[in-house]
Amino acid sequence: NQTLKPMQRTDDHDRVLANALRDPELLEELLPSVCRLGPERIQRIADGFATNFQLPQLGQGEIPVISLAGLIDLPKARVMDGTLRTYLYHSIFDIAGAACNEKFIWPLAILPVYSGFQSSMLDLVDRLSDSGKPDSRSLYFDFLNCNFKKAYPDFEENTFKGLCDCRLFRDETGLVMLRILALTRNTYKNTGAL
Repeated sequence: NQTLKPMQRTDDHDRVLANALRDPELLEELLPSVCRLGPERIQRIADGFATNFQLPQLGQGEIPVISLAGLIDLPKARVMDGTLRTYLYHSIFDIAGAACNEKFIWPLAILPVYSGFQSSMLDLVDRLSDSGKPDSRSLYFDFLNCNFKKAYPDFEENTFKGLCDCRLFRDETGLVMLRILALTRNTYKNTGAL
């Protein structure tokens, strides 16, 4: 981060890593083990980090729609060769690691985080693998809706699903509703305990 011009500095560790991966001198100096992976592997890692996409913030409805641009612009080859999936898994380790302490070790933390994001994450990768370029609002809506359907199956089936037939609802009111539910953690309630 100190090697960047002040206006380019960031507190986003992913962006810092993406910049270091693009600079051969920084790569060799700061990331010697990564440097030994070889150019293709390094490029795949750099391409993932260059998306500037944050899975946890998407799942919590915190990021604006424009934040999906890096994913949407990621070349299909990088979606298909596992680069995207590997980058998304790194997000799971980030979330799980943030909650760890000496009494709650990381392998235990990964399971609830992974379980909460697994189906949504895999669906996201599938959508980006499809031919054509998905639009960011639909991608965001579908990602949040995946968990919403599990948390509120009756409301989803009897009310929300019918409203979703209208594109305007999906792109505006429906997306806002899902973001509010995700922000307030109401999308991820434990339906098994009800």
